Amino acid sequence: MMRALVLTCVLSLTPAVALAQLSVTTLNQTTGIRFNGFDGSGFAPSPAAGQLDSDTWKIIGLAAGDTTYGGTFASGTYAQGTSAGGVSTGGIYAFSAQANNNPALGVQATGSDFTPGFIVLRMQNNTGSVVRQVGITFVVCILNNADRSTTLSFETSPDESTWTALAQSANTPAAGASNATWDCRTLQNAVSGLNLADGAFFYLRIGAADNGGSGSRDELAIDDIGVIMRSANATDAGMDAGADTGAADATSADASADTTVDTTVDTASTDATTTDATTTDATTTDATTTDATTTDTTTDAAPTVDTAPLADTGPGTDVPITSDSRPSGDGTSTGGDGGGGGSSDDGGCCSIGASAPDTIAPVSLLLLLFVLARRRRRRRQR
Repeated sequence: MMRALVLTCVLSLTPAVALAQLSVTTLNQTTGIRFNGFDGSGFAPSPAAGQLDSDTWKIIGLAAGDTTYGGTFASGTYAQGTSAGGVSTGGIYAFSAQANNNPALGVQATGSDFTPGFIVLRMQNNTGSVVRQVGITFVVCILNNADRSTTLSFETSPDESTWTALAQSANTPAAGASNATWDCRTLQNAVSGLNLADGAFFYLRIGAADNGGSGSRDELAIDDIGVIMRSANATDAGMDAGADTGAADATSADASADTTVDTTVDTASTDATTTDATTTDATTTDATTTDATTTDTTTDAAPTVDTAPLADTGPGTDVPITSDSRPSGDGTSTGGDGGGGGSSDDGGCCSIGASAPDTIAPVSLLLLLFVLARRRRRRRQR
């Protein structure tokens, strides 16, 4: 993996040039370029909101033609707007390539645009001194979403004529990733042995060219540029050879500039997602207990049946009742003809509540005694 840059800490503490011309005015101090506010609206010498300064940037290799320092290029492939990536139309974009989603200067190459192509950064020495060494750091981002490999190159020049390749270069994979995400790396280098007069320019060129494969091409973006100029050749141009720990380097300067860098761009891969199996607790339903129905087994005792009426013991002669104290209209006769000694009711049975039982009872008794006596007499006569 490419080493992180210790100048990252310095950049956060020094002025950052966003869209204007890059002019270094102080020795041994990092001047940074951020693309905050850039929205892919093109280039102009006096940039409007969202544009970059054409005195600082030059684009080479677009089908519409190369830009020039101090020119205005604010339409077509020079100004393709903002994007998160995954575009297919060639040209210059403001890509949201890094995790913070801040814009970066980006390009989508096609068969006619930026193949090959270059982004050139021009910086000016305004320190008032001769510069012997320039230290440069920048972030390079690749979106490997296409099946064509791209070679990236990084070069510097004191005159934009003679170019010297930096130690770093990279090739993107030929096979695009279906779930590609931006892969961003911090690169650093120190260029020594210069004789850069006050007011002179220094150049950084980032190039892209096809490197095999077929089909579309990956997107490229650069961001977070840092430049430091020195009047003498520092042993390490202010750059720590080790990984960035987020703290100032307390050790002595390294004997030489860092040159060990990962030259292979990581392929974008997604870790397999492991989904925990969902365990559903078994639902226990209480058994429903139904009370047993209890049937009474005790049968009520059968009603008692009255014994049959006794039959008359013998025939007799009806005796008329000559005295009846019951109310008029309730004619009742008693007697026996061998039947059951029943009664006949002309006016309604059992409505005797108004009779006088104290008078009837003695008369009936006397009548009964009379009948019995008479029967005995007849029997004797026979």
